[in-house]
Amino acid sequence: MAMNTGQYRPVWVAFVDGGARGVDTAAGTRATPDPMIRGPSARGDLRRLIGVGMRVAAATAFAIACAAATAAERTPEPAHAPTVEDFFRYPFVRDAKLSPDGKLLALTAFASDGYARLFVADLSKPFALHDVAAFSEADVRQFFWVNDRRLVYDAEDLHSDRQTGNGGLWAVDWDGSDYVQLIAADFRFRQEKTGSSVTSRVLPTTHAFFSTLPGDTDDIVVAEYVFRHGYHVRTNLVYNPDYVRLIRLHTRTREHHAFLKRELPWVSSWLLDQDGDARIAISIHDNVRKVIYREKGSPEWKVLEEKNPYDPILLQPVFIGFDDSLYATHGSRGTVFRIDLKAAVQEWKPFLVIEGFDYSGSWEVDT
Repeated sequence: MAMNTGQYRPVWVAFVDGGARGVDTAAGTRATPDPMIRGPSARGDLRRLIGVGMRVAAATAFAIACAAATAAERTPEPAHAPTVEDFFRYPFVRDAKLSPDGKLLALTAFASDGYARLFVADLSKPFALHDVAAFSEADVRQFFWVNDRRLVYDAEDLHSDRQTGNGGLWAVDWDGSDYVQLIAADFRFRQEKTGSSVTSRVLPTTHAFFSTLPGDTDDIVVAEYVFRHGYHVRTNLVYNPDYVRLIRLHTRTREHHAFLKRELPWVSSWLLDQDGDARIAISIHDNVRKVIYREKGSPEWKVLEEKNPYDPILLQPVFIGFDDSLYATHGSRGTVFRIDLKAAVQEWKPFLVIEGFDYSGSWEVDT
């Protein structure tokens, strides 16, 4: 089987507690690429910043093994150069994620009909894949574990330029049961009216998945892109929402309500902490960009930065740790800074410096 690994990119790994080799969180020294990098065991309040998750790589290898084991046995073919089609085709396994308790593995992979489907494997019974979700004329795009047994996923069409709205959103249990559509994938969809203050119908395409929540809950957070002047006109395909508000949505009953007691005007993006509370918001209005935050448990919002939105040095929050430390880029694209949101005087300190590169990473949390 020919494999195309694509273009290699350097990957750095940093531990918030400073355990990664080549990273000095106090001095902010440059991290060095090391394929054999190691750190302390995952326990308690350990938080990792990773470019590419090692667990996902292991899960992908397992998924490929599952697919190989379920395929019909065949005589090995002699090695040959890949065809143009093989070289440009999508990888067989697109993504893989472990459930929060580590007992199940969900993955998206292409089926015999050419479309990407959502599969789940019970790791106590190797090589048994459950075909959980699929579309007849679309592909499963991204998916997320809501809890140890339930997932949400959306759609895209990799075979044409057909628009699928925001991708819609569906929920399903890991065994394929209790399937529910949460968000429509059609721009022409209009939400049904229930005649009460609580709605329990499919949400329109002005909504999109935002985040899961900690704990054993069937709720998720979705973002609603609010247009004070109605939907965008047909000749303008660019969304220009006036602001974004967060909604808490139950993935079984579809009941939803406002995530915050008080809406904030002109907010374009949000950042939640590890307890699922909205702590950071960014608003843009009248040529002023504000980054505001609130202390843990406080209803009051304070200004962290206020600048022209075209200023070359803007604060870009990326993660909030369990200790109320905010991690953000600030001017230097290859540096991640850290401040203590509890401190009376907030001082930005380099946490990770990558000389010669821009920062582009993801955060993984082990509790």
